[in-house]
Amino acid sequence: MYFINADGSGPRRRVTTSSSIDTEPRFSPDAQWLYFTSDRGGSPQVYRMPVAGGEPQRVTFEGSYNVTPRLSPDGKSSPMSRATPDASRWRSSTSATGR
Repeated sequence: MYFINADGSGPRRRVTTSSSIDTEPRFSPDAQWLYFTSDRGGSPQVYRMPVAGGEPQRVTFEGSYNVTPRLSPDGKSSPMSRATPDASRWRSSTSATGR
């Protein structure tokens, strides 16, 4: 993933550097964190990383398929989609910090 200016001007800045598939980026309400879905651990999970730079931190730990991160307005919880073993989906919520 990359950061670019909204008007496309200036240089782009690479945010993630792994060979994993990183998708569905969302900023936290305070714009300090970038939340995204990644398969870097083997299956799709939700991660976050500081907008200013740093290493991604895994946020979801239950289930093997957690995607579509969205932050609550207060930034304390993250509703997401989770698939069950029978491939049905439901909405779930976890702490925005993974703790």
